[in-house]
Amino acid sequence: MLLASICSGAETRNWTLVDGTSFEAECVVIMGGKANLRLPTGKIIKLSLDRLITEDRIYIELENPPTFKIDFVRDRDQMVFDLMAGQEDYTLRPPEYRCHYGVKLKQRDTYAYKHELHLEFFAIGQERAGERLILLDHQDTDPFFLTKENGWSYRFRSKREVVLQNYLYGDGPSSGHQKRGRKYYGYLILLRDVRGKIIAVETSHDWLYENMETLVERGVGNYMDKTCTRTFPTRPYNKVLGK
Repeated sequence: MLLASICSGAETRNWTLVDGTSFEAECVVIMGGKANLRLPTGKIIKLSLDRLITEDRIYIELENPPTFKIDFVRDRDQMVFDLMAGQEDYTLRPPEYRCHYGVKLKQRDTYAYKHELHLEFFAIGQERAGERLILLDHQDTDPFFLTKENGWSYRFRSKREVVLQNYLYGDGPSSGHQKRGRKYYGYLILLRDVRGKIIAVETSHDWLYENMETLVERGVGNYMDKTCTRTFPTRPYNKVLGK
């Protein structure tokens, strides 16, 4: 049962009681198992939720989901490469990270939200040689439910292994070393209800959500700019040619 909630996305719609009576009103607030509905005249009436037909009760539940704590998860292992016999220090391969990304979700409220949910997340990296960004991983989870039995929580870990390389480009000190590879940058997490409606967002950078429609067009491994438009990686700098 919803204990107290301001109706989100309030709109005037048709409501129907179990006795067949129907009327137009705007949902104002849900409190103590009752809906406060504003009639077109401005008058507010209070109705017990059990007086509404099932369809209208489901509408109220979906429009007033619980609040959530959403965390982006980064599991990573460092791989270190040893210096081999006869190898110069400057040619030593720098350590790299093998990563798996995921999401941890926790419902803050402990009332039973009986509708399925699903998560979508984007893991973003950045090239070490410039400012281009890279889509490291993009996952959609299967639908799931939050229940008392699972502690009102859900955790997802991607099976995709992301390798964050870190190396120097160039034949030796005289050629001018340039950092290459990629590093972690940020994330975007979307939580959707059974209708596919986004009911919660967690992101490291607001512009990722603002450009979400373009971001979903990118494939894993694509380079992009901060409008999520596809681009090319930064080219190595040629010290001899000066470009």
